[in-house]
Amino acid sequence: MKVFATGRWLRTSSMSLRATLTGFVLFVLVGYVSNVAILLWKTGGTAAGVAAYYLGDASGLRFPKEMHELLENLHFHIYIVPMVLLVLTHLLFMTRWSERAKVGVTVLAYGAAALDLAAPWIVWSGGAAFAPVKIFSTAVYHGTLFLLAGVILFETWLAPPASGGPARED
Repeated sequence: MKVFATGRWLRTSSMSLRATLTGFVLFVLVGYVSNVAILLWKTGGTAAGVAAYYLGDASGLRFPKEMHELLENLHFHIYIVPMVLLVLTHLLFMTRWSERAKVGVTVLAYGAAALDLAAPWIVWSGGAAFAPVKIFSTAVYHGTLFLLAGVILFETWLAPPASGGPARED
């Protein structure tokens, strides 16, 4: 935590720290790209597809999701999503973005994640009219994750070293 309190930048961090952080971010990116691919495959990326996925569709022989299926999905994601966001937003704090931008992106990421975790329940209990909520929340949440990853990777490897900033610790 000392790193975040002293204002250390990603770009001036040691090569070993930058390498391990890059590995983490790349694995996260692969995970979220595969998540988007699965969502598109299962729903077609449409409100009708989302409704059919959660509420069932007799013509496509899809059964409605049962409560235990939603609980199992929530159980896994309610642990991992905040952990990934905790790491990514802390890495964002090590960039030269303004404090206002850092707070804004952090609040947006956690808010979108919360809505995305709630969206299946909203569709399941509220009906097909709420299917666009899932599409919106997924787009904002994943967009925020890709933004975080892009900023972190840029600041780690491509940003010019900060002038007058903290010295690099090797």
